[in-house]
Amino acid sequence: MSLKLHPDKNIHGNKEEFHQIAYAYKILSNVELRKVYDEQGLEVTEMIMSMYEENGQNLPQEMKI
Repeated sequence: MSLKLHPDKNIHGNKEEFHQIAYAYKILSNVELRKVYDEQGLEVTEMIMSMYEENGQNLPQEMKI
């Protein structure tokens, strides 16, 4: 799906849809983030991700993709 929508690989690709797929993959491919997403939902998952980003920190090693 990402190749189909990737703007550099397909002139008809949709940049916004590509970014949505990449964002979903970032969450769902990470065991810890996926657990938070499954238990608490997208809003809590995004809050956790933004807390680390706002503080200039990377996700803890166990949360990295």
